[in-house]
Amino acid sequence: MVLGVEVVDIDPSHRKLLQRLKSIFNKNKLVTALALDIIDLFFANVPLLNTIWDIITCAVLLVILKNKYLAFFALWELILPGKGFWIKEADAFIPTATILYFIDKKMSKFKIVKHPFHKEFIIGKK
Repeated sequence: MVLGVEVVDIDPSHRKLLQRLKSIFNKNKLVTALALDIIDLFFANVPLLNTIWDIITCAVLLVILKNKYLAFFALWELILPGKGFWIKEADAFIPTATILYFIDKKMSKFKIVKHPFHKEFIIGKK
């Protein structure tokens, strides 16, 4: 406290930008997933651009999906780098982000709880 001024909270500009991006992506999750897949269709045959776009797709899916581990399935093509032309074409024509969005939407109806008497987990509806 200097000169009678007290700093209560500082909100950095990068946090405001991140919150704004999250709100835009979360409002239109399906549209975002479809846009990611359509852009991936165009970038599929450009080797370095395809890899960069897969990483961007994973990052955007990390923001919009409730089950965060599903976003890493968008990187399935990166584990098969030298398998030829067919892998890139499959990556282009399979709408990975949209499929992961629908899986996440379906999985949000269930919750995993620990059984009270056993050391196992039970999947039940919310």
